[in-house]
Amino acid sequence: TGDRLKNACRKFLSLFLGAFTGISVFVATLVLWQNGKINESINIKSHIELKTKSAQSEILAHMTQRINGLVRMAKRFESFKNISMVEWETDLRLYIKHFPAYQAIGWADASAHIQWVVPQDKSETFRGMDIFSGKKPQTAQGDYDAGVTPIVELSHGEKGFFVYAPISDSAGEPAGYTVAFVQLKKLL
Repeated sequence: TGDRLKNACRKFLSLFLGAFTGISVFVATLVLWQNGKINESINIKSHIELKTKSAQSEILAHMTQRINGLVRMAKRFESFKNISMVEWETDLRLYIKHFPAYQAIGWADASAHIQWVVPQDKSETFRGMDIFSGKKPQTAQGDYDAGVTPIVELSHGEKGFFVYAPISDSAGEPAGYTVAFVQLKKLL
């Protein structure tokens, strides 16, 4: 009976140790696998953040060039009051052709209401719109103030925002804005 008891204890101990070892290996494998999944998730998040920051930088650099062009137009408008409407429209059409994200470019009066735009077929959509929707504009300081409005949705569901550059009269008083509507879908 003593030998049978020893054999039974050895068998039980052998089964217990085997089961304990198997469970330990299984748990260790799960922990390592989960750790790998966490690291993979962290790497993916870091990669996405890096790509997002890169895209933001590219868009900002691209938009800065276009905003500076709009500021130059505003300053040109201030300086050359005798330029004909035909010359302005030709210049603006060319600008839109070179930067298709601009759906329309035009002039808003000192109260920020759009008076005319190029191309003419966009006139009905934009004419009379208040580019600031009645709110005080946020401007970025630089050589000249220029700004970007919050995203707006047009009546036909298109989303975008206005980029604007103020125009002053010969006395330095506000005379309006050079304004462009940027289509989000063409920008991205």
